[in-house]
Amino acid sequence: MHASYVTVIPAYQAKLKENERYALLQLRRLKVENLALVCPNHLDITQYEALLPNLQVERFDAVHFSSLAQYSRFVASPLFYQRFVDKYQWMLMHQLDAFLLENKVLFFTSLGYDYFGAPWKTGFENPLFLFNRPILKNFFSRFHVGNGGLSLRNIPRTLDLLLRKQNHESLNYFLEDAFFGYWGQRDHSFKSCPIELASNFAFESDPEYWLLKSRQLPMGMHAYDVWSPDFYKPLIKSHHDLIDATFPKAPSTIRNQ
Repeated sequence: MHASYVTVIPAYQAKLKENERYALLQLRRLKVENLALVCPNHLDITQYEALLPNLQVERFDAVHFSSLAQYSRFVASPLFYQRFVDKYQWMLMHQLDAFLLENKVLFFTSLGYDYFGAPWKTGFENPLFLFNRPILKNFFSRFHVGNGGLSLRNIPRTLDLLLRKQNHESLNYFLEDAFFGYWGQRDHSFKSCPIELASNFAFESDPEYWLLKSRQLPMGMHAYDVWSPDFYKPLIKSHHDLIDATFPKAPSTIRNQ
């Protein structure tokens, strides 16, 4: 039996950018299942519902969306996963700056790992991964998996990890994806995928390196307008053309709202 999954789309702004609209239409074109908008209580979601007719909506207190630190703590809290755990086994986290090239979600859920995300070439030494940079010296073993902007998470095992580690100091040191990456290679009950599978799942930074290493494009990508835009631009354009052909009115109609 297929593992059930929810596709979580975090949002905090009412107006969508053009690339974000295309990213949402791509989810619809690829028939990605159980799309759920996670947003502040009073956000106007008219544009989202116009693009995704069967969109589920899960609203939370606006404080969780007020800053990167607040959002990171929110998606590394039991509260977040308790909203979904009774209904779904898996969560595809798809931030608005992510983009899917194909739908292989069920394939990745079948591989026996609990967390997938785009790999980091140099590991967690990037200071953006840490709330407290000096603490780096206490965590000397690098981990490379993986970015949370486009990620796949086993909900029961993620919730179990958070309940067991909710008072652990690592929650104060790491942004949420680095927290999962740290424990994903240290905890016996929560396993991140190997770096090779991570590069098959998604690219973010250093896409040229990962393409050379893996010899194939991933299922999707994250922050493609920030990292190596010359690499991503023609790839994105080809998929935008497919979306325009599939939904000839939707992009232009929504764009003018």
